[in-house]
Amino acid sequence: MIICKPDWITHTENTKSVRSKRQAIYSIHAHPDGKRLATGGMDMKIRIWNTEPILNEKAEVDPQCHKLLSTLTLHSGAVLCVRWSNSGKYLASGSDTDNTIIIWELDEQPTTLTPFGTHDVNRETWRAAHYLRNHKSDVQDLAWSKDDKYLASCGVDGLVIVWDGKTLGQVHVIDQHNGIVKGVAWDPAGQYLASQADDKSTKIWRTKDWGLEKEIVNPFINAPEITLFRRISWSPVGSHLVTANAVNGPGCVASIVDRGDWEPKMSLFGHETPVVVSKFNPNIFYSQSSTSQNSLVALCATGSHDGSLSVWSTEHSVPICVVEEFFSMSVYDLTWSPDGQTLYACSEDGTVGFVRLVGYMPPTAPESEIKNALVKLGYGQPSMILAESPLQLDMEENNAIATKIASSKRIAGIMGDVTPRKSVEEPQKPFSTSLEPTLSSGTIKSSSSSVTTPFHQIEVVKDGKRRIQPFQVSSNASHNPGFNLLAEKTNNQNKKARMEIHPPNTPPPTRQGISVDYTDPSVYIPIHGLGTLLTDNRKSSAADSSGDIPSVVRTRPQWSDVASIPHAVLESRVKLATPTVRSRILQNFGTEGHVRVMEVQNNLHQGKHKELSRITVSADGVAIWEDCLPSPVLLMTGNHKYSAVGCENRTIHIYSPSGIRLSPPKILESTPVILHCFEQWLLCLTATGLLTTWDVPKRKRHIDSVSIAPILGECQSPSDKTLAPRIKNVRIRKNGVVLLITDQHQAFTYDIVGRDWVCISDAWYTDSDFWNPTSRSSTSPEKYPLGWLTASIAAQQSSDSTLDIDAAVINEDLRDTMTLSHIEIQLEVAVLLDSPEEYNQWLIYYAKRLTKTNAKKKIEELLGRLAGPPFIPENEAWEPNVLDTLSKKDLLKQILPIFASNRQLQRTVQEYRECT
Repeated sequence: MIICKPDWITHTENTKSVRSKRQAIYSIHAHPDGKRLATGGMDMKIRIWNTEPILNEKAEVDPQCHKLLSTLTLHSGAVLCVRWSNSGKYLASGSDTDNTIIIWELDEQPTTLTPFGTHDVNRETWRAAHYLRNHKSDVQDLAWSKDDKYLASCGVDGLVIVWDGKTLGQVHVIDQHNGIVKGVAWDPAGQYLASQADDKSTKIWRTKDWGLEKEIVNPFINAPEITLFRRISWSPVGSHLVTANAVNGPGCVASIVDRGDWEPKMSLFGHETPVVVSKFNPNIFYSQSSTSQNSLVALCATGSHDGSLSVWSTEHSVPICVVEEFFSMSVYDLTWSPDGQTLYACSEDGTVGFVRLVGYMPPTAPESEIKNALVKLGYGQPSMILAESPLQLDMEENNAIATKIASSKRIAGIMGDVTPRKSVEEPQKPFSTSLEPTLSSGTIKSSSSSVTTPFHQIEVVKDGKRRIQPFQVSSNASHNPGFNLLAEKTNNQNKKARMEIHPPNTPPPTRQGISVDYTDPSVYIPIHGLGTLLTDNRKSSAADSSGDIPSVVRTRPQWSDVASIPHAVLESRVKLATPTVRSRILQNFGTEGHVRVMEVQNNLHQGKHKELSRITVSADGVAIWEDCLPSPVLLMTGNHKYSAVGCENRTIHIYSPSGIRLSPPKILESTPVILHCFEQWLLCLTATGLLTTWDVPKRKRHIDSVSIAPILGECQSPSDKTLAPRIKNVRIRKNGVVLLITDQHQAFTYDIVGRDWVCISDAWYTDSDFWNPTSRSSTSPEKYPLGWLTASIAAQQSSDSTLDIDAAVINEDLRDTMTLSHIEIQLEVAVLLDSPEEYNQWLIYYAKRLTKTNAKKKIEELLGRLAGPPFIPENEAWEPNVLDTLSKKDLLKQILPIFASNRQLQRTVQEYRECT
């Protein structure tokens, strides 16, 4: 056994000064590699020492062996605690005055420097990586968990703060002590955190919910209050906790608390004054007793206010080593070397001593013995939480039953135990959009005939999950109305500038014309999308500035001709492809039993009028009304309330069912390229990218000439011409909300309240666990708009080989984050699109995901929004319903059982259950 106090380990600048002038050393800790020793003292400095000259006499006298490796000087108060992380990467230090915890790490590019205010030379450079400043007063003690997942701190403010060991962000604050907290320690099994305070108690906290497991009071009722620290320690296998500053009868002891019942059944006697610190040896040993050979034992050291040390074994009732009068003043801290052979101690008298027990220690057991013992206590496994009330068990049972029923229905649907819906005949269309496949009882209905052909689902496996690959439904390309965005060279001599928007050499169709369904606005959109072009509206110096715009003169009727391009389109930054002028167009609209046919004949010659277009509306072969217009009709739409046509001369004409004009011709700033109606709403998108919607019966604009430029992109230079994303679909919903889908696998809507475009669906979220393009709700755009959007985007993605959105590698943490983000967006979109059924379903998904991730803060905020006062701020407005039809209290009642399935949330659930 070797007992020594190296006099060169000091926190006083002049090492030759007398002993009484040494400054106190408050904390000491050995590095996990055993080569460094950190100390913190009254001088506001942290010093890192080389252990080789401490343990080796030859190294101590070797001038080439540096004793002091580094001095750290960023604290502005006495350093009360220093603790290495178990990985050895970080050193945490806490002090008084500045109330700060500093996390230090070794600089990978060391330099030899002399710290300011000292004569020491740094052989290692440690830099401050993080500052933790949430304590309001002195930081008394620090502790890293065994796996470095958490760092715990305590202080004079009575708080125990838990920090994330990786991000160093605050995880939780424990404020249930009524005095200065002077010691903290982690259960090596990771299940508990212990703290001891001046309120004469030691408290055990559960790490699963940071709730109080046990308050231990009896050993501390008569304890004196003279100790600066009360540093406690867990045994390496977590079976015992040794506390400081306890009293048993007339004697000052260290009290041993057994795990499980948390009763202080034993005490360590021998010190004449209060025990300040206890410290278990990091290893366990094989017993050498003849009666209990090969059983495991642990060693624990204690340091007292009287300056003495003692070392205890769990197999003996008396200490195996006692060092009396080792220090002239109180022992403040203890630490063992990683091999368990050396015990270091520091004191208020400003000295450091060590006891080397080589030759006196029993055989060391392998690390696997400790690991096996900790695994039995749940180390590395999720914690088991007990139900706190019969109501909790009832809610869990109800949630399990509901989940089982939902699962059974889902399996029955997959196995075909669901009555197929009756096939509904769709009106004949010139082509079918890739966004809206017509599905009915396992068949795909061709848009060009009534014959049905079987389809086969293609199953793919991605990330271990079985998914059905979405498919594209498209018709014969000859039915494409023929949009093509071609830029014709500008002829500066005749000052003409035109945009050709027709397919070259396209044969004319038959005289029967084109029959389209008014409910599908995409009939005017090419199967590959409506072309768009972005240019800069700044003119170059060489540009022609005469402003002459050529007119389009038609000398004879044509089946198809180019729509003339207004000057506004040429000057606009956004240019959309315009429709071609056709000689004859037919369109059906109306309700079942009241179907009407609108026919347009363009380019008719009538007397002196070179061009004339005739509109005829008929039912059952009998004309109901007709009208003549001076400009070719490009677009038509209608329903049982009204019909509308868009003309080449930038006008829109609206008629009642009997043909009465509902308004004078509406003048647009450029050519209409999309015209769509639903119920009372009429939507128009122009060649310059301006979107307008009207409430026709009220003769009122709802969206007033809003540009779609924000969703198309930006030009980078005056000469830049960018082929922007193509528009795949545009429609308007019953509440006046516009849906716009591009070929970039994104969907947008215009928020009337916020007056901005918002992205409501994005194939970037395909890695979300709730991206499901094959759900049944995906075929009904009016009833289930969110499901329809997902299916539409998935159909594009499967048919587009040029754009890869799949994230090949994504870890589970990122997937969970992406899934939560996806669900939160879907909830807000359900509100925008007025889809209460989908809102309800996504809220259930959200509750399940929050329960899985144990996102307590988000859960509390969500429950508060549903419960209303008094769980929300007084000045915050609260409505009892969502979308006017869903009661928030009913939604709260619906999701509480889901949260109850996670017992860590049972107290939160009980708090809000009274609101239901």
